[in-house]
Amino acid sequence: MNDVIRVLYVATGDDELGRSLDAQHATLNVRIAADLREAMDCLDTESIDCIVARQNFSGGTGIDFLKAVRAEFPELPFVFFIDECSNELVQEALAGDRTAVLPRVEDEAAAMSLLADRVVTVVQKQRSDRRKDELERITDVIRSLNQALVYARSRVDIDRQVCEIISGSDPYRFAWMGEHNPDEQRVLPRASAGVEEDYLEEITITTDEAPTAQGPTGKAVQTHEIQVMQNIPGDPAYEPWREQALERGYKSSAAIPLVHDETLYGVLNVYADRADAFDDTEIDLLQEVSDDIAYALNTVRMREDLRRFERAVEQAADAIFITDVEGTIEYANPAFEVLTGYDREEAINQTPRILKSGKQDETYYEQLWETILDGEIWEEEIVNERKSGDYYYAEQTIAPIADETRNISGFVAIQRDVSQRKKRERELEESRETYRTLYESIHDLVFVHDHEGEILSVNRAAAEMLGYDRDELESMHMDDIHPADVLVPEREYRDTEEDVIESELATSDGRTLTVSVTRTPVTFFGEGAILGVARDVTERKAREEELRARKALYEAVVENVHDGLMIVQDDTIEYVNPRVDELTGYPADTLIGESPAMLALEDDREMVIDLYRAHAREDVPSGPHEITVVTRTGEQVPVEVNIGTLEYEGAPATIVAIRDVTDRVDRTRQLRVLDRVLRHNINNDMTVIQGYAETIRAETPDAIASYAEEILSQSDDLLEMIQKERAIVEEISDPPEHVEIDLAHSVNRLVSTLREQYPEATIDLDCPEQATATATESIDRAIRELVENAINHSDRETPTIAVSIQTHGEQVQVEIVDDGPGIPSEETKVLTREREVKPLYHGSGLGLWLVNWIVRRSKGTIRFAENEPRGSVITIELRAT
Repeated sequence: MNDVIRVLYVATGDDELGRSLDAQHATLNVRIAADLREAMDCLDTESIDCIVARQNFSGGTGIDFLKAVRAEFPELPFVFFIDECSNELVQEALAGDRTAVLPRVEDEAAAMSLLADRVVTVVQKQRSDRRKDELERITDVIRSLNQALVYARSRVDIDRQVCEIISGSDPYRFAWMGEHNPDEQRVLPRASAGVEEDYLEEITITTDEAPTAQGPTGKAVQTHEIQVMQNIPGDPAYEPWREQALERGYKSSAAIPLVHDETLYGVLNVYADRADAFDDTEIDLLQEVSDDIAYALNTVRMREDLRRFERAVEQAADAIFITDVEGTIEYANPAFEVLTGYDREEAINQTPRILKSGKQDETYYEQLWETILDGEIWEEEIVNERKSGDYYYAEQTIAPIADETRNISGFVAIQRDVSQRKKRERELEESRETYRTLYESIHDLVFVHDHEGEILSVNRAAAEMLGYDRDELESMHMDDIHPADVLVPEREYRDTEEDVIESELATSDGRTLTVSVTRTPVTFFGEGAILGVARDVTERKAREEELRARKALYEAVVENVHDGLMIVQDDTIEYVNPRVDELTGYPADTLIGESPAMLALEDDREMVIDLYRAHAREDVPSGPHEITVVTRTGEQVPVEVNIGTLEYEGAPATIVAIRDVTDRVDRTRQLRVLDRVLRHNINNDMTVIQGYAETIRAETPDAIASYAEEILSQSDDLLEMIQKERAIVEEISDPPEHVEIDLAHSVNRLVSTLREQYPEATIDLDCPEQATATATESIDRAIRELVENAINHSDRETPTIAVSIQTHGEQVQVEIVDDGPGIPSEETKVLTREREVKPLYHGSGLGLWLVNWIVRRSKGTIRFAENEPRGSVITIELRAT
């Protein structure tokens, strides 16, 4: 607190008394004014704590001066030091709270001592009262600020409320919040309140070496300490801004840096309407306020950083989860759910052991825990297990979450799915190993030579067949292994187009091999080269003429026969005609070299092999034999097989004729089902009809309506069944005609119709804009039948059915999922031919049979599965076009 008392002594020609008063007390600092004008100018420009005036002086009386002072400075203490007391003067003095009258005594020294004591007493009381008021005011400001800081949600909110609260409290006139720009070395305003009148637009505050950096704000930014300007009118340091400040009534100011953990969050600037407005107590309280504001700004920034971090984590493509020190999961982001298959609610409160695949040994986990508990970061690949049971590979980073004392409170783990990369790496390594094995194992001669004809690499077969040591052969030129009379054009060593040529090679013992060479441009250790694969065709060319005639005969008969033909030798398929491809969906090159049992049901494969072997021994008749062929798409096709024997490539073999009897089997099954289902259901329904008819006849008229209604209901069901029977008959009577159908369009229209027809049901649809497939025109009816069946057989008040269409390669898949009671497994097994239609089988209706026949005649497949937790999943697959 400032102990100096600045006294304005007003008297004419009495300077000696003023100087004597100055000498009376160490705290007194007396300024002498000779007349009224000089006195008022002094009050306007200087900070005065007390006025001592004589009764009369140049320019006016003491009473006139007192009135002028009270008009502008009502709180300023005023002491009359007079020779004679008049009633008027005493009354005027007593009318003011801070006015005293002191008569002058004859003893000059005693008079000055009394006057000095009276001045000190009056000023100290005034200061004490003011300090009390200001303490209450500042306490109110701090309370208001703290309340505002508690509820503030942003930096802008804090800045605004701080400026408004401080500027609204006397003697503060204006407050603004500044932001330091280190690049420009300037302090720029970001919020303000109070009497501003474009003050901030007219001033410049810097933090460099210029005079504009020497004021309170610039120094506060540089020192991180509160800077006070107690006397704006008179302090030279305020020269760059004095004119603008005085125009707005600013007499003193304080710049309070807002610092938390050595970080500057801004500078708060406060302006008061009087000089010396900031005493030590007020500065201490402002320091406390600055700490609270800086803490609040730091908290807001941390909160914003946390929100930004949370958004980043939530949107991250990598799986991120956080655990406590025991490894219990406390948080998981959406990518974790996608990668692992666990919902975050399932994972939280579990440990990462739910992902443990068993692919890492205990040493791996011991090292992991040892690393992260030591405060280090763990980075390794891991194989984890998804909820589905599938494995996935991940690059895993685990970091401790520690405070400034390195006390660990938890761990954060980041997993990046590298399953596809690992798969490609495995495939690449397998391919390399496969090619390496093929290169060394292939019986053909393999050469790699540069564009000059220099041999770079050969396989084992080339060295062995030509009779050279491998290293020796790889040091030779291609001309060295051609017969002397064979001239190879130099351009052939540089050809960059793949081609096949016939040539001759000379062995080390002088023999000549006729070879067919496939030449392909390749890169060999970064340089262009030619890969040549040569096959010895000497014997083949000798047999070509003999085989040509036989081949022509085979082609005429075998290629055009309606049945599929297959030659089997030593339990291996050696030949198939085009009809086998059409029947099974397997191209010829995928069947050659395979066992014929691959086309049979898994349970029948051993029987099929035994059958072929028995025919090879001629132990059984040639046929026909009925078996089931499984096509490439998984469809089961009933066929009739006749097996004979022949000689093929000079060795015994069997020839197999395969005839598709699907239509015949289907017709037989269809008739059998129609016979049993119609006979059973019609008999049952007619029994009900007859029973109710007899009841109607026997009962009184009051019950007639209800019985009649039941009769109508049963009759409707019977009619509906007859309609489905008729549809089935129409479907199977004529050969199927396949057309291209946009299933997306058809199903969209169908679902719209069904939603109107069954408003009580919820029917969801997920399909692309277009999905074209090949099917019969009845496919729409099959899909409608499945949806209506799900609705009509549901045991829920609001049945829910989901219909989706997806295209997978060459297949269009239609899926109908419901939440009803499900389809009896006996029916689905009969429909999928897993169980025969036995005499006691009746079924629950013709709808599913109608669907099944439509799908099969559309060359499609249908699958049935159980929905979780209840209901059915029916999938129809058709060929995409």
